[in-house]
Amino acid sequence: MADIKGLYKVPRLEQMLDKLQVGQKATKDAAAGAITRDQTEPTASEATLAFHFANEELPACHQAHQQALDHQATQRASFDLIGHAQFLQNAGQGFDTELAPSKNNIEAHLSNVAGDYGQADTDLRIFKAQNGLTRNALFPDSAILHKAIIGVIVLVEAILNSVFLARGSELGLIGGFFSAVAITVVNVFFLAQFCAIGCRYLNHIKPFYKILAGIGVLLTIAVMLMFVLLVGHYRDVLQEDILTAAKQALVSFRDNPLGIDDFNAWVLVAISALAFIFATREYYSSEDSYPGFTKITKKHLQQQRQWNEAKEQANQAMVEECGKFEQKLKATNTNIGTEFVGYQKSIKQSEALIEEHNADLDSIATMHETVIKQYRNELKKFLGFKPAYFQQPISFTGKAEGLDTEQFQLDKKQLPEYERLVEQAGDTYKTALDVSAEKKNILLTQELPAFISQLEQNNGIAQGAGDAA
Repeated sequence: MADIKGLYKVPRLEQMLDKLQVGQKATKDAAAGAITRDQTEPTASEATLAFHFANEELPACHQAHQQALDHQATQRASFDLIGHAQFLQNAGQGFDTELAPSKNNIEAHLSNVAGDYGQADTDLRIFKAQNGLTRNALFPDSAILHKAIIGVIVLVEAILNSVFLARGSELGLIGGFFSAVAITVVNVFFLAQFCAIGCRYLNHIKPFYKILAGIGVLLTIAVMLMFVLLVGHYRDVLQEDILTAAKQALVSFRDNPLGIDDFNAWVLVAISALAFIFATREYYSSEDSYPGFTKITKKHLQQQRQWNEAKEQANQAMVEECGKFEQKLKATNTNIGTEFVGYQKSIKQSEALIEEHNADLDSIATMHETVIKQYRNELKKFLGFKPAYFQQPISFTGKAEGLDTEQFQLDKKQLPEYERLVEQAGDTYKTALDVSAEKKNILLTQELPAFISQLEQNNGIAQGAGDAA
């Protein structure tokens, strides 16, 4: 029997007798006294009972089975065995279609990254040509060491200076430390860095920049010397008057810049000068000696790394997409078997529905005859005689509408074709995998490398582009 929820069920005799109130109808008809021995036509109650079977039970049975049959047809229509088989048979075309969106996105991304790298490479070549550079930029791979050394210089200078300035501070060593930090910031972070920049511009190809750089370096050194000497004077006069030390230091420096009497003050000057020298050296060596060469080279290297990463990611993405397509082939092959089993089951259920429908029609006709007989027996018992029409055979006048099995018959004819597809599915799937593997190999070893090579040629970023590394 088809497992369809809500399918029509022929009621039991007891239920039908109770539902139609057969006994009550017979009692009422007998009590009315309108039935005679020679009556040749059935009573109105008997006609009502016959009407119920013909116009309620039969349509309900037909409707339930037709809906169930239509449901099975809809379910079979959802199966696409031929489409699955064609997908496996056309694996080559399917490979191109399935991978086209991802391939287009990957190629677009590669084109953008290649364009950025090509622009960076062009900028580097132009920079080197305009500045007469035939070498690569020289700078450390990481600036962490140089920054650490600068930090040590700052810390050492600040600590040593704080010792010498602590005496004149109201807060002692802590106050001296904050004063020393202020001095160190000016000396190391401003003057030394500015001097290093100027030293690089001494190597510039244009004489104008060289002259400006020379003037800038000399001025920076002069400012540094004036600054550290002024600090030395400040330390010198701290011993005399803390409150007016700053003013006295300015006057003393103006009158005699080198007139520092205290040895500790000279030590302070020496510490600051040495910190300036070492910091300038570290700033200078942290980049290439030619101004701007490091910055444009780092940009070029960054774009080069991004290009190499983009190529690796593109290859990996293509491999993943090929893997997804292979998984789809596997799922399609599985679906052929699964859907064929479902299709067979649906055909069998439809056949069971048709058989059940016919059986239910016979059951309804039998139930009609039984109910009429029950009515007549009850009527005879109350009347004490048989009306003449009882001699007539009980006939069921209801006509059942036949089930629409056209779609079922068409679907059933498809079974041999689907059986053939299932038998061939294994070989078709194997061939599809071979085609997919071949397409994958061509994509990864020929098409993608050729596309990348063309991009590199178009953007002037062939291997070793820019000679920046």
